[in-house]
Amino acid sequence: MKKGFEFRLRSLIQLALILSILLSTALITGMVYRSLQQVILGGFDRKLKAVSTVTATFIDARDHERILAPRNIRALAVRPDSSQIIGVDTSFGEINFVEIDRETGGARDLRQASESPVSLAIFPGKRSMHGAVVDSDGSVRLLEIDFETGMKELFRLPEGSRAIAFDGLSQVVYAGGQNGIFRVELDTGDAVLLDGAGSDLDVHEITYSPDSKCLIAFDPGQRILAKIDPESGNILESRTADSYSLTSLSSDPETGGILGTTSDSLVRINPKTLECTHDDLVPGFRNERAALFLQYVAPMRMIKSRCDLTFLYTQTLSDSGEVRYIGSRRERVDNTAVKKIIYVLDAETGSYHSPIGQSRGEIASESIRDVFFKGGIHLTGIERWQHWGLIKSGYAPILREEDGEIIAMAGADVSVEKIEQKNKSALARVVVTCLGALVLALVVSVFASRTLTGPIERLKDASLKIASGDYGVEIEETRLKELNEVSRTFNQMGDTLRDSVEVLEATNREWETDRRSFELIRFLTVRNAEVAGLRTWIEVIASQPPYLCGSGWTNSRQRVVGWIADDAGRSRDENLAFRACVTSVFHQIIRRSEDGSEWEELQKWVKTCLPDALKVLFLIDLDQLTVKVETYSGEPVLWQQDDKAQSAPKITGLKSGEFEIHAGMKYVICSEREFVSLLRTTESTSGETVITNVKGTLSEHESPAIGIAIELRNNLEENGKEGEHDSD
Repeated sequence: MKKGFEFRLRSLIQLALILSILLSTALITGMVYRSLQQVILGGFDRKLKAVSTVTATFIDARDHERILAPRNIRALAVRPDSSQIIGVDTSFGEINFVEIDRETGGARDLRQASESPVSLAIFPGKRSMHGAVVDSDGSVRLLEIDFETGMKELFRLPEGSRAIAFDGLSQVVYAGGQNGIFRVELDTGDAVLLDGAGSDLDVHEITYSPDSKCLIAFDPGQRILAKIDPESGNILESRTADSYSLTSLSSDPETGGILGTTSDSLVRINPKTLECTHDDLVPGFRNERAALFLQYVAPMRMIKSRCDLTFLYTQTLSDSGEVRYIGSRRERVDNTAVKKIIYVLDAETGSYHSPIGQSRGEIASESIRDVFFKGGIHLTGIERWQHWGLIKSGYAPILREEDGEIIAMAGADVSVEKIEQKNKSALARVVVTCLGALVLALVVSVFASRTLTGPIERLKDASLKIASGDYGVEIEETRLKELNEVSRTFNQMGDTLRDSVEVLEATNREWETDRRSFELIRFLTVRNAEVAGLRTWIEVIASQPPYLCGSGWTNSRQRVVGWIADDAGRSRDENLAFRACVTSVFHQIIRRSEDGSEWEELQKWVKTCLPDALKVLFLIDLDQLTVKVETYSGEPVLWQQDDKAQSAPKITGLKSGEFEIHAGMKYVICSEREFVSLLRTTESTSGETVITNVKGTLSEHESPAIGIAIELRNNLEENGKEGEHDSD
């Protein structure tokens, strides 16, 4: 009693432990995951704050303004031999010759100049350039410019000239201005005014077309871009350039087109149509390959990579995408119109890179406005941006050292994908911990369930054995008190059932003996098929009731077909279905065959549909008194004896072929030779000799379908009708 009570208490403790482990695992998993999320977000906040602060600290405000400031390119020329684009930059209070990058549109300093040409031109094959310089008194000088030797004055151009172009074939200079276009001899300086319609233009920019057939001139006052005949000065074609204010023109031998400059960037002009196109270049001729730009961007890219950030950049604000320099702190606080973002330094190198001065039309968020108007470091939550998606950002102001004014800000971003990646990693660790706890709980639950259900399983097994007829099985007692009582009651029930079954089996054996005798007599009763004065007696003899076998026979007209089936592996219901199917098919075959081809059709159907299902197939022809036989398996034999049983039965092996049958003889086609010894004949009350029984216990024989008996007898009725019967 004590042990039983202790066992039940221990089981309850184990089950309670499993439930507590599962509940505790779920609670701890949720708490740990939430804590890890907070730790991850806190780590990103600290990283963004530190990176934005460091970036804003090491960037000099004056350098940042210089990088952002646009260049003012006022003269342009392209070297025919190298396709180098050279311009004059007057930004930052200095005069510099610069090289303009065709791919990006950025300007790179070449050499400082002592004078500022308003127009440049280059003779093919010469290293030097020529430039037009306007003096303070309005006079215009033509200079020869060499980067190594300096500038040398050649002669003065006609009054009012502002632009020059070279004709490389005739070695003349065309000078355009408010007084028209002049043809100037390079050797003497003699000038001739072209009297054509082009003289009405105030030409500020002029160049020779790439095919040397005409001049291309631009009048900024009328916004007219025109083709001029270099001989007559007449306007060949013109076009209004409303969208562009050109500051210089130059023929481009590399592309066969015309290059121009505006206050913003390079412009390409089609010399045939005079159509202007603005390439997607860095605005303001800002150079991202300049040493000053790379001085800051290179370390920013290294910080971005090592800190695994999505973006690292600097920004300023403007109205409508144009750079605006903010004044005093009071003006910044009150100015609510400043709201567009302008990118300056961007550590990104891929498709998301923002060139210097680019505005993507993004409205500054409240956090960005607070950085500019209130100062301080700001961290944002996860925000959605049109171009960048969901990101979390940290901002720090860039201050001018002289007065502490905020001129820009440094920003560091991390995308939601990186945050989710960290969260997934944390979740994976939590899941591993949870799975470990679940495995532990499973082990405990399995142990407890086996302890509790083991005796019940043994009780179930014993019940199945009793149901199968093993009444002697007994159940051992366990430490479970309740199951012990059930076991004792079950064992008593088994003993009672065993006694009852023994009495019932004895009674059944007696009843079965009587029933078999009756069944055999009934199934051995003669069944008639009356044909042409003869009566066919045919019956299935089996070791079990014939209606449980797959063997059978059927007849139509003067034909009887019979078969002995291989019943191995089939149940009673399957045998019944098999015999019904075969009976139906064979009956139809012999019924519809009027030309005597039923035997071939029967064999063909059996070979196709029942290749392994039959042992013997035979066909009785009552017209010819012959039997056609086809054997498939086993060792079938033919048992035959005369009607009066006056001689011993004749037993021969049965092979495929044909034999005759005679009236007054009994034939039994047997599936196995061993069965012949069990057959015997006896005389009926009418004086006929019939096969009434078999010797031995048929149920112990291996073959369930033994054979088919056949006999031809004289017809006792004068006017018999042809009958059709089958074994069903």
